Amino acid sequence: MSKILHISVDINGALKCAKDFVGCVYDDSGRALTDVEEIKAAFRQELALGHRLLPAAGCKNFDPQRGCLGCEKEDDGDDS
Repeated sequence: MSKILHISVDINGALKCAKDFVGCVYDDSGRALTDVEEIKAAFRQELALGHRLLPAAGCKNFDPQRGCLGCEKEDDGDDS
């Protein structure tokens, strides 16, 4: 098996362009956030928890300070 690294989002950077995250950030109930101020509040809440980064997608081995620590990738059998 090989490892893959997922991308992450810097929360401080995301605060500066929160409008770009409309529909991409979800609350705990799974509802997409569509209000920029609501998105900024969600980012500030993560910062208050001491988090620096957010996972962008699919990471099962994520550290909020360092990002993806490496995830196992199933070998697809393709040697090319």
